[in-house]
Amino acid sequence: MGSAASSNICLANELSPNLVLVSTVAKHTVMFPYAYSLLLLAAAATPAIFAQTEVVVYQNLSPNYDVSSTSVSTVTCAALLNPPYKTFGELPYFPYLAGASFISEGGTAECGSCWQLTSANGTINVVLINHADNGFDVGHTAFNDLTDHGAFLYSSVNATATQLDASVCGL
Repeated sequence: MGSAASSNICLANELSPNLVLVSTVAKHTVMFPYAYSLLLLAAAATPAIFAQTEVVVYQNLSPNYDVSSTSVSTVTCAALLNPPYKTFGELPYFPYLAGASFISEGGTAECGSCWQLTSANGTINVVLINHADNGFDVGHTAFNDLTDHGAFLYSSVNATATQLDASVCGL
Protein backbone atom coordinates (compact mmCIF):
# COMPACT_ATOMS: atom_id res chain seq x y z
CA MET A 1 0.00 0.00 0.00
CA GLY A 2 1.41 3.39 -0.91
CA SER A 3 0.35 6.74 0.33
CA ALA A 4 -1.35 9.38 -1.78
CA ALA A 5 1.91 11.31 -1.94
CA SER A 6 3.89 8.31 -3.21
CA SER A 7 1.70 8.11 -6.31
CA ASN A 8 3.04 11.52 -7.35
CA ILE A 9 6.73 10.61 -7.09
CA CYS A 10 8.79 10.32 -10.25
CA LEU A 11 12.48 10.24 -11.14
CA ALA A 12 13.85 13.18 -13.09
CA ASN A 13 17.44 12.23 -13.99
CA GLU A 14 17.44 14.46 -17.02
CA LEU A 15 16.88 17.58 -14.88
CA SER A 16 19.93 17.28 -12.64
CA PRO A 17 22.37 14.52 -11.78
CA ASN A 18 22.41 15.57 -8.10
CA LEU A 19 18.69 16.30 -7.64
CA VAL A 20 16.84 13.29 -8.95
CA LEU A 21 13.59 12.84 -7.09
CA VAL A 22 10.70 15.08 -7.90
CA SER A 23 7.61 15.03 -5.70
CA THR A 24 4.52 17.02 -6.47
CA VAL A 25 2.58 17.55 -3.29
CA ALA A 26 -0.17 20.14 -2.94
CA LYS A 27 0.77 21.63 -6.35
CA HIS A 28 4.36 22.36 -5.27
CA THR A 29 7.32 20.62 -6.91
CA VAL A 30 10.20 19.69 -4.65
CA MET A 31 13.54 18.22 -5.72
CA PHE A 32 15.51 16.19 -3.21
CA PRO A 33 19.24 15.33 -3.12
CA TYR A 34 19.98 11.87 -4.51
CA ALA A 35 20.81 10.20 -1.16
CA TYR A 36 17.65 11.54 0.48
CA SER A 37 15.59 10.44 -2.52
CA LEU A 38 16.63 6.82 -1.92
CA LEU A 39 15.27 7.06 1.63
CA LEU A 40 11.99 8.49 0.35
CA LEU A 41 11.62 5.72 -2.23
CA ALA A 42 12.32 3.09 0.45
CA ALA A 43 9.70 4.66 2.72
CA ALA A 44 7.13 4.64 -0.10
CA ALA A 45 7.76 0.91 -0.62
CA THR A 46 7.49 0.04 3.10
CA PRO A 47 4.38 -1.98 4.03
CA ALA A 48 1.67 -0.17 5.94
CA ILE A 49 1.86 -0.27 9.70
CA PHE A 50 -1.53 -0.34 11.39
CA ALA A 51 -0.93 -0.63 15.14
CA GLN A 52 1.94 -0.85 17.59
CA THR A 53 1.92 -1.80 21.28
CA GLU A 54 4.07 -3.24 24.07
CA VAL A 55 3.26 -6.91 24.79
CA VAL A 56 4.54 -10.01 26.51
CA VAL A 57 5.31 -12.93 24.19
CA TYR A 58 5.07 -16.41 25.70
CA GLN A 59 6.65 -19.59 24.42
CA ASN A 60 3.86 -22.08 23.72
CA LEU A 61 5.16 -25.28 25.27
CA SER A 62 2.87 -27.41 23.12
CA PRO A 63 4.77 -28.41 19.97
CA ASN A 64 1.71 -27.91 17.76
CA TYR A 65 2.77 -24.58 16.19
CA ASP A 66 5.99 -26.26 15.02
CA VAL A 67 4.42 -29.43 13.59
CA SER A 68 3.52 -28.99 9.92
CA SER A 69 0.89 -31.77 9.97
CA THR A 70 -1.16 -30.14 12.78
CA SER A 71 -4.71 -29.57 11.54
CA VAL A 72 -5.88 -25.98 11.16
CA SER A 73 -9.17 -27.18 12.66
CA THR A 74 -7.47 -27.20 16.10
CA VAL A 75 -7.20 -23.38 16.34
CA THR A 76 -9.63 -20.54 16.99
CA CYS A 77 -9.30 -19.13 13.46
CA ALA A 78 -10.07 -22.45 11.73
CA ALA A 79 -13.25 -21.18 10.06
CA LEU A 80 -11.35 -18.33 8.41
CA LEU A 81 -8.29 -20.38 7.42
CA ASN A 82 -9.86 -23.65 6.24
CA PRO A 83 -10.26 -23.72 3.29
CA PRO A 84 -7.80 -23.14 1.67
CA TYR A 85 -5.38 -24.36 4.38
CA LYS A 86 -5.84 -27.76 6.00
CA THR A 87 -2.57 -28.02 8.00
CA PHE A 88 -0.14 -25.59 9.61
CA GLY A 89 2.52 -26.56 7.06
CA GLU A 90 0.30 -25.23 4.25
CA LEU A 91 0.13 -21.76 5.84
CA PRO A 92 2.46 -19.33 4.02
CA TYR A 93 4.45 -18.29 7.11
CA PHE A 94 4.78 -21.66 8.90
CA PRO A 95 6.23 -22.13 11.56
CA TYR A 96 5.86 -18.42 12.47
CA LEU A 97 2.34 -18.81 13.82
CA ALA A 98 0.89 -17.19 16.94
CA GLY A 99 -2.04 -16.78 19.23
CA ALA A 100 -3.06 -13.40 20.67
CA SER A 101 -5.21 -12.44 23.63
CA PHE A 102 -7.34 -10.08 21.52
CA ILE A 103 -8.56 -12.95 19.33
CA SER A 104 -11.80 -14.14 20.91
CA GLU A 105 -12.68 -17.80 21.28
CA GLY A 106 -15.06 -17.51 18.32
CA GLY A 107 -12.44 -15.91 16.05
CA THR A 108 -12.18 -12.27 14.96
CA ALA A 109 -11.18 -10.12 12.04
CA GLU A 110 -7.59 -10.28 13.32
CA CYS A 111 -7.41 -13.97 12.36
CA GLY A 112 -4.79 -14.28 9.64
CA SER A 113 -3.30 -10.85 10.36
CA CYS A 114 0.46 -10.34 10.18
CA TRP A 115 2.42 -8.97 13.16
CA GLN A 116 6.04 -8.10 13.73
CA LEU A 117 7.30 -8.90 17.24
CA THR A 118 10.51 -7.18 18.33
CA SER A 119 12.29 -8.06 21.58
CA ALA A 120 15.65 -6.89 22.88
CA ASN A 121 17.21 -9.92 21.16
CA GLY A 122 15.40 -10.32 17.85
CA THR A 123 12.53 -9.63 15.48
CA ILE A 124 10.09 -12.05 13.87
CA ASN A 125 6.91 -11.78 11.82
CA VAL A 126 4.00 -14.07 12.72
CA VAL A 127 0.53 -14.90 11.42
CA LEU A 128 -2.23 -14.91 14.04
CA ILE A 129 -4.21 -18.14 14.02
CA ASN A 130 -5.36 -18.68 17.59
CA HIS A 131 -6.54 -17.26 20.90
CA ALA A 132 -3.96 -16.83 23.70
CA ASP A 133 -4.72 -16.29 27.37
CA ASN A 134 -2.26 -13.37 27.66
CA GLY A 135 -0.29 -11.29 25.16
CA PHE A 136 1.01 -13.34 22.24
CA ASP A 137 2.07 -16.96 22.27
CA VAL A 138 4.34 -18.48 19.66
CA GLY A 139 5.90 -21.87 18.98
CA HIS A 140 9.42 -22.92 19.87
CA THR A 141 11.00 -22.06 16.50
CA ALA A 142 9.56 -18.54 16.45
CA PHE A 143 10.36 -17.94 20.14
CA ASN A 144 13.91 -19.17 19.63
CA ASP A 145 14.42 -16.63 16.83
CA LEU A 146 12.80 -13.86 18.87
CA THR A 147 15.22 -14.53 21.75
CA ASP A 148 18.37 -15.00 19.62
CA HIS A 149 18.35 -18.76 20.30
CA GLY A 150 17.57 -18.31 23.99
CA ALA A 151 14.29 -20.24 24.08
CA PHE A 152 15.76 -22.58 26.70
CA LEU A 153 16.41 -19.54 28.98
CA TYR A 154 13.02 -17.81 28.90
CA SER A 155 9.35 -18.69 29.07
CA SER A 156 8.35 -15.13 28.08
CA VAL A 157 9.89 -11.86 26.86
CA ASN A 158 8.74 -8.27 26.53
CA ALA A 159 8.33 -7.13 22.94
CA THR A 160 6.84 -4.49 20.72
CA ALA A 161 4.04 -5.80 18.51
CA THR A 162 3.46 -4.00 15.22
CA GLN A 163 0.64 -4.98 12.89
CA LEU A 164 1.77 -5.20 9.27
CA ASP A 165 -0.03 -5.58 5.98
CA ALA A 166 -1.05 -9.25 5.57
CA SER A 167 0.93 -9.44 2.31
CA VAL A 168 4.18 -9.26 4.32
CA CYS A 169 3.34 -12.71 5.70
CA GLY A 170 2.23 -14.05 2.32
CA LEU A 171 -1.53 -13.78 2.91
